[in-house]
Amino acid sequence: MRLVLFLSLLTFLLISCSEEKDGGDDVKKCGTCKEWQKCDLSKGVCILKENRCNNTNDCQEGECNHEHKCIVNKCKGVDCSGHGDCRMDGENAICDCHEGYMNSGNGLECSESPCKDVDCDGHGECVVFSGNPKCNCYEGYTQSADKLHCEDGACTPSCNGKECGSDGCGGICGTCEPGETCSATGQCEDGTCNPSCNGKQCGEDDGCGGKCDGSCDNGKTCVNFECVDECTPSCNGKECGSDGCGGTCGSCEAGKTCNASGQCDVACTPSCNGKECGSDGCGGSCGTCEAGKTCNASGQCEAGSSELSEGDIIITEVMANPKTVADSKGEWLEIYNTTNNNIDLTGLKVVKQNTNDEDEYEVEFTNGANISSNSYLLIVKTNEALLENISALSAFSLANSSRTIRIKLGDLILDSFTYPKAKDGKSWQLSSNKLNATDNDNIENWCVSTSEGEDAGFSAGNTDKGTPGKPNLECPSE
Repeated sequence: MRLVLFLSLLTFLLISCSEEKDGGDDVKKCGTCKEWQKCDLSKGVCILKENRCNNTNDCQEGECNHEHKCIVNKCKGVDCSGHGDCRMDGENAICDCHEGYMNSGNGLECSESPCKDVDCDGHGECVVFSGNPKCNCYEGYTQSADKLHCEDGACTPSCNGKECGSDGCGGICGTCEPGETCSATGQCEDGTCNPSCNGKQCGEDDGCGGKCDGSCDNGKTCVNFECVDECTPSCNGKECGSDGCGGTCGSCEAGKTCNASGQCDVACTPSCNGKECGSDGCGGSCGTCEAGKTCNASGQCEAGSSELSEGDIIITEVMANPKTVADSKGEWLEIYNTTNNNIDLTGLKVVKQNTNDEDEYEVEFTNGANISSNSYLLIVKTNEALLENISALSAFSLANSSRTIRIKLGDLILDSFTYPKAKDGKSWQLSSNKLNATDNDNIENWCVSTSEGEDAGFSAGNTDKGTPGKPNLECPSE
């Protein structure tokens, strides 16, 4: 039995790399290696990349995850202070804290949130800034004086019986004459008052019943005359993961993990049992068929035509306005092979519509370029884009305004997509459950990506959002 398992593993690893001869020069290429493998040109076989794996047996420590990376389970021994559940987020452990608790201690402890017992009367969301709770009230409600409640109706200024001082809504009821000062009850009294706003970045009180000029930038709020960062928790459409302010949107039940979009998913396990080609069910491939054969629905190679048809390759993601690097270096687009066959891209073009509704050349694939079955291919402007899964480089240009992109082979249009106005540092992505040429024509099946970090396909230092060269997420339904 061990011999059989060893031979099976050896067969899996030693996928032959093709060798072509052109004008007497040997040109080796590996068109059948999987994303986590590389071609050993000296032997013409596919071998594992560093720190990658086919299964847990390939890992010196830890286990092989669905991305074929050896990951050490750092959650062992982490109890989240008894108020949360530890999960692996990429290569790091993090606590999903229970309701009323928030992350502390580098994300591996859960402490009581200042917002635990603040419900804002059901008309707002409690946020934490400078360690204190505060209600951000919904439209039609106003914050109470102690900032812990949301009261019905808009703020009504009140100067009843007052001749100076605050009106309770950011205005003033009047100012006193020279030589007078405003009392705590809003009355002008004899006495010299010198207005002072020294050291005050914002606020109303100048010490004499007047108002200090100055307001805080967006994203900041005024606390004790200083502008401080304000954090608003957001769990819109999320059932798990971080709320963006050190809290959590919930935790997943046993057997499920929290994905990048904040949804509880069953962990994906690649499966190629009995298959020699086609999808492994997790965005990878079980292999490709030799020339003259195609992959059938059961994952077997059979004789058939490999001629391309409309929808065989589609556009799945567009980053027209990167933020971390300049547009001239970091623009990218992603295409996807919807078939169960490895496709030769020779002669294929990606064109963009110009302002005169004419197609202008952008990308043309040369001899030897290919895209594996049921796989993504990332086309990037330069290798300075800080991306991990670059498949092709081309000096194309994507406008920030809406444009139409087409994939063409001669006169055949394989796919066409008109992307909306670009978002700063965020890609437009096709929902993962709509990977076909019909659904990707409907803009309702596209959304702005929320994925970020190295697990999403970005190199360290790139803070943009998208899934370049990686499986897209499912867009939230309205």
